[in-house]
Amino acid sequence: MTENHQDKLEAIIDEMLLEDPETSYDTLAKWCARYPEHRDALTRFAATRAVQKSLPEGSQIDEARITSRLMSHALSIMHRQGAAARDTAEAVTTRLCEAITESGIPEEEFSRRCNLDETLIAKLNRRLIPVASIPRVAFELIASTIAREVAFVRAMLTGDPIPLGAHKSRSRPAARTEDFLDAVKSSNLSEEAKSEWIRIIEAERKNEGT
Repeated sequence: MTENHQDKLEAIIDEMLLEDPETSYDTLAKWCARYPEHRDALTRFAATRAVQKSLPEGSQIDEARITSRLMSHALSIMHRQGAAARDTAEAVTTRLCEAITESGIPEEEFSRRCNLDETLIAKLNRRLIPVASIPRVAFELIASTIAREVAFVRAMLTGDPIPLGAHKSRSRPAARTEDFLDAVKSSNLSEEAKSEWIRIIEAERKNEGT
């Protein structure tokens, strides 16, 4: 490893530690995605820290045991990174209605569990609602209902709006996007259900502002 390469790696590690001194899995995954050329080194660093923190203070270090635990932890992290990357790639090409069908849950049951009606599902399916406007609770409800990770659901609902396939004109009109809150207000949900989403959105916005 050249000196410049090592200096850059050390600078990256310093920034990563400033962001998250505990170096959580999510933080590691983000920095590995940002600097894929340093993925192995960053993974080894995070694994080493995890092993060191798990040792009782003042205990004697068994180097062979530490090496074994380090490799096991590093492989586990890299396996989860690979699985997460595969899930994200799959999510990009998956539509919400397809994911509901694959889950084996009837759409009516999905609607009930997620507090969504057919108009909201249709808009989410076509990615007409910007993910930035979708509350965290909605991602969590969808993920738990179709037995997927929240990251998968977020990736699935992210992307360019999808026009109606039945449109026959040579140049399709641009699909109109709509804020989640506006979509809720114009939906066929009951007033009670609409009020609940409004409460959830206001609570999340308030928490983000604090």
